[in-house]
Amino acid sequence: MTFSRFLKLVIKAPVLAVGCAIVGVLFSALLLLTTFLIHLIGGLEHGQISQLVQVIAKHLPLVFAVGGSLSAFMTDVPISSVFGSARWATGRELQKLSTTDDGLLIGRDPETDALLRYDGPAHLLTMAPTRTGKGVGVIIPNLLTAERSVICVDPKGENARINGRAREQFGPVHILDPSGVTGEHSLSFQSPRYARSRRARYGGRCQYAG
Repeated sequence: MTFSRFLKLVIKAPVLAVGCAIVGVLFSALLLLTTFLIHLIGGLEHGQISQLVQVIAKHLPLVFAVGGSLSAFMTDVPISSVFGSARWATGRELQKLSTTDDGLLIGRDPETDALLRYDGPAHLLTMAPTRTGKGVGVIIPNLLTAERSVICVDPKGENARINGRAREQFGPVHILDPSGVTGEHSLSFQSPRYARSRRARYGGRCQYAG
């Protein structure tokens, strides 16, 4: 921790302590008022519970003040780590994305109209309303050009019909279509049979181990 950062925390701590102490006073007043009204309406006598409430209300501002001062040192983290670091790309970053031929297609440069591709470690998420070009502008072009393994969830079967044969240039294409929406030959997966075979195999191992 640098000296300037420590100095900021030293200045920040008493400010938070005073603010939290004021909140503690308000809570104490509310607690005492509630206890008074309960005894007044119910006709109850002040006993040990009332004394306990008074003790708590007396020390509550101090507890809030100490907690506020300590929070200055406990929550001193960059804003980006709390709310995230999402932002718009800079011109230099757009230029870098537009000069590479590797990676997934993510859009176009609004000024040069050049294609933008990303091949980094981050995850990609495309969000847009229905019928705004997510499939035509992002999904289909990437399925046609991505020289890598792809698992595509395709409820309507459109991507399988359009890109199935083109994907064969990169490797075998397997379509699992139990509803028959694609019109293509579908693979099958018999989970009960698979479970029985695994149970028999592991059961035999357990018997052998016993």
